[in-house]
Amino acid sequence: MLLYVALLPIVRPLDTRILGIHIFATDLIFFGAFLFWLVSLVKRRPGIEFRFLGFVAVFFLSLTISAIFSTEPQKSFLKLSGVFYLIAVSIVVADLIQDLGLLKQLAYAWTAGAIINILGAIAGLTGFFLGYTSMATNFFLFHWGSLPPGNYPRVMGFFENPNMMANYTNVAIMIILGASRVSWMSKRVGLLLAALLFASTILAVSPGLGGMILSIGLWTYFFVLTGYRRTSRVVLVAAVFLAVLAFASTAISPVVRYPDKTITIPIIEKSIEPSVRFLAWQNSMERGLEYPILGRGTGTDAAHLRYDALSGQRQMVRDAHQSWLNVFGQAGIVGLIAFAALCWHLFSICRFRPVDGSDRSVMLVSCSCAFVGAFLFQNLSGSFEDARQLWVLIGMLVGLAGSGELKIPTQTEEGLRASHRHFAT
Repeated sequence: MLLYVALLPIVRPLDTRILGIHIFATDLIFFGAFLFWLVSLVKRRPGIEFRFLGFVAVFFLSLTISAIFSTEPQKSFLKLSGVFYLIAVSIVVADLIQDLGLLKQLAYAWTAGAIINILGAIAGLTGFFLGYTSMATNFFLFHWGSLPPGNYPRVMGFFENPNMMANYTNVAIMIILGASRVSWMSKRVGLLLAALLFASTILAVSPGLGGMILSIGLWTYFFVLTGYRRTSRVVLVAAVFLAVLAFASTAISPVVRYPDKTITIPIIEKSIEPSVRFLAWQNSMERGLEYPILGRGTGTDAAHLRYDALSGQRQMVRDAHQSWLNVFGQAGIVGLIAFAALCWHLFSICRFRPVDGSDRSVMLVSCSCAFVGAFLFQNLSGSFEDARQLWVLIGMLVGLAGSGELKIPTQTEEGLRASHRHFAT
């Protein structure tokens, strides 16, 4: 399982498609880990929060019903198997990290993966300065996409695209900051790795940078500057503002090409053109309303939009570029309600202040900040509901929040402990 987490950043070239499903080499590693985990259940009970199991079961059931009535049943049931796999990832992680030693090793596995990601970004940047400036000649670069073409690199490392890399680095930064806070690694090393990950995301030129800034802002406000109210508030407001700005930028095209499609902003009299993301949101909403109850089917195309990118590339957009619209388009209102309930539950177990100062408590704060930035925020401008790193994060969040070590004692329990100490004395 540790090897699986460490190799999460290596998507290419160790990937293939089987029956239309995108398979990574790390998936085969998890399959082996999952089998051993199942064998271990013969002698013990898993330490997993039952409420979480209930919410994921309802979510999976909604997708199953959608698959049964799908417009493309074969495609839907193949995708359903992928959803089961992701849920299994979260359950195994949630169970395993009940062991504090394995939680520490899991943080090291994230660190190893982060270093792999940094090396991929460095390789892409180095190749760019050596003259390998295109995706065709530089394995670690991505095309400009909807961005204006120019003499700048857009790094994606070993991932499929820069946005997925930005989502991964969002989580990795928070895990590393938490690990350095509890002295599982040197603070200097932790800050250096976090800075390099942040720089690699800047090179990705991704709106995911907003989620990363939001996570770091929350961490700083609730955890670092607790004794400096005014400064901490300024930091949090600045982080939220930059995150909102990053999100707003995804809805606007940087170049106006079609005057008949522009929107004029009042007061400043500035004309803007909707971006490809905005058009995908609009298209997926229209398609979703055609099958509002159960959707078109799990795994089907939530959007169907042809778009000429600024780089001259003609694109066929099949993804809603927004998780909520993706779920709505595929599984309808039923799936959307189940997904919202799961998200609500996960957010309800987040903690942004350490309860008792323990290692687990600090790591729970890290995972909570990562969840807000990488899952809740980045899913507003991208479809990351199937991202493997996020389901590992969900497993960590559930496992840490369900740990008995993190439960806040009641006044009665404190009184009993005091009485026991007095009696012992």
